[in-house]
Amino acid sequence: MGRRVTIGLPNQDPIFRLDCTLSWFMAKEPIHTGIYPRDKLAGIRPGMPFAKRILELEPSFGTIDLVPCAFGGTSMDDWSHNYTQRNFPSNLYWNLIFRTKAYERTE
Repeated sequence: MGRRVTIGLPNQDPIFRLDCTLSWFMAKEPIHTGIYPRDKLAGIRPGMPFAKRILELEPSFGTIDLVPCAFGGTSMDDWSHNYTQRNFPSNLYWNLIFRTKAYERTE
């Protein structure tokens, strides 16, 4: 696992997020902030509640790494690898692949 920055409360859950600079920080809502600067709907999503629930059910689970990639108001079709709509800041599918590979490099 890559280096994690643990700035924050000492008793905070071990949940981290990969930010827009591909750096790890303690996760806090909204976890999608800065991923897509034009995303006006970046807000509370299911990632943090899901991670917290895992830790409630299995306290010994360890660290949870979140790699936010969502863009508010998109459909599944928008995430196709050959989707070419110009309304988005970049191709969502390829950004997802890029962020996933960045995560793999930090393990």
